[in-house]
Amino acid sequence: MQILKLLVWLVIALALVKFAFFPSKPPLPEMVGDGNFTLPTVAVSRGEISHEINLDASVVRDESETVKSTASGEIVWIYVSDGATVN
Repeated sequence: MQILKLLVWLVIALALVKFAFFPSKPPLPEMVGDGNFTLPTVAVSRGEISHEINLDASVVRDESETVKSTASGEIVWIYVSDGATVN
């Protein structure tokens, strides 16, 4: 039985090596670009840059939900003092 398992794994390994390193299709011809590959250039001049966006929007809050804990425990230490502002 061990020899059969070893033989099956060997066949699988050889198949994977064949697929990875020895493809059955010939390689595609190398692609050559025939377009215009020059970058557009412009003359330098002084000017003002402006970007402005006006949007109408309103902020709507989600409905509140009750959160229930899945664990029980005891608060031992709170790392802020009384009256401190926390965000």
